Amino acid sequence: MDQEVPTVLPSGNHLLGFGENKQPPWLKLGLALLSVLLVCGAAVFFVDRWVLKGISLPEQTPVLIAVRGQTELPEVLPRLWREAARATHLPLLLGLAKTENGWVPFAITSRFAGVSAPFRQAAGLAEVWSEQPLELKRQAEPWQLAKAAFSLCLHPAFLTADLGFFDNAQGRLVSGPVDGNSWRTDFSLPAGVAVNATDEDVVLDLAAFPEAWPAVISAMKVWGFEFDSLPRPEAIGWKYTDKARPDIRLDFSTPPATSTVLALAGSVGIFDISPYGLADNTQAEEMRLPLVYFQSMTSTQAQNPEWKSFWLKNENLVVSERSEAVPSTESCASGGLVFKLSRNAVNEIFKTLGIFGQASFNLEFHNTDNKLLVCKN
Repeated sequence: MDQEVPTVLPSGNHLLGFGENKQPPWLKLGLALLSVLLVCGAAVFFVDRWVLKGISLPEQTPVLIAVRGQTELPEVLPRLWREAARATHLPLLLGLAKTENGWVPFAITSRFAGVSAPFRQAAGLAEVWSEQPLELKRQAEPWQLAKAAFSLCLHPAFLTADLGFFDNAQGRLVSGPVDGNSWRTDFSLPAGVAVNATDEDVVLDLAAFPEAWPAVISAMKVWGFEFDSLPRPEAIGWKYTDKARPDIRLDFSTPPATSTVLALAGSVGIFDISPYGLADNTQAEEMRLPLVYFQSMTSTQAQNPEWKSFWLKNENLVVSERSEAVPSTESCASGGLVFKLSRNAVNEIFKTLGIFGQASFNLEFHNTDNKLLVCKN
């Protein structure tokens, strides 16, 4: 007499029925909990040995990243960072120091890690590895290290950046966990701010980052744009071209004064040549701003009082009531866009730093629940 083999599988396959996994659910939960405890245990070791006993850093270190050990980092990052992250099972710190010789990546690991770097020096109970000599002049903030260490219980990395470093106001720290292609920061943003997603290489919402306007003015002078007398626009964007300078877009929240329009035209050398005679009947010429932007030859009012967007393209000033948005790329964030760097812009920055590889991604900065979320697309 045939015996029926019971099975819970819909297919009724008896062989698969005998192979049913009988592992109790609590075992899976226990293994998951054990892995978390191991990671947290490494974090506690990190806090005890490095945080409580102190760790030294180069004087100017605007970027510091806490990373779990045995982590494979992207090829675009410095070789020293990638090798150090693979060389140890314990958490480590990766940093970027500014020196007289430029930017220098460094890694801080336990003394047991074997990292291939020409310069090695003690920093408390840890060691600093770098490809150029570094002076360790300041102590890392204990709270900063502790926050990063405990974040590694749940996240593979924790990034801290000093935004104030770039405008000579060190100490304005922005930090948060890194997961996959996103960096969720603790940087607060005003509610509702966002800019249109355009096809430009750089887009910046100056309503969200008003303190960036002086730095933008300085950056524009490299290309010959003089914006010192301009009121701060709501947003700015630029697109790299094959010309000596990029195309610039300025968006204002309200139509700017006529004097602003004139200053924009003058900043790119837009003018008319007007002949006139001197008292001795000598003919001369004078340069004046074009009358095309005014309602009439004798008017000081702009031709269109609703102009809010201005493009500086080579030697032309293009005006419009507003800039047009283009479809945004797929992103890790659903909030409004406040800053964008295209692949071209990222590579321009990397070229300036001289320590990173070739990037194949864009960076988008979003206002998500009034916090800054950075996405790599």
